[in-house]
Amino acid sequence: MTLTNADVVSFKSVSSTVYVWTVKAKTSSYGTAKASIGANTATDSIGNGNEASNEISWTYDNVAPSTTAS
Repeated sequence: MTLTNADVVSFKSVSSTVYVWTVKAKTSSYGTAKASIGANTATDSIGNGNEASNEISWTYDNVAPSTTAS
């Protein structure tokens, strides 16, 4: 798994073919986090590798909105 500005906070096996990772943004201020899984990172019981995943990207925003009245 390739992570940018993020950490894996949990991992569990749902079945012999399904795994779940929980990923959390590492930043404490405004920023972008990304996660992806490369090709052939995992294999099945006969050695077939996985396809590369799409990259997921999200923006962490802890900046409160502000308004100006005139």
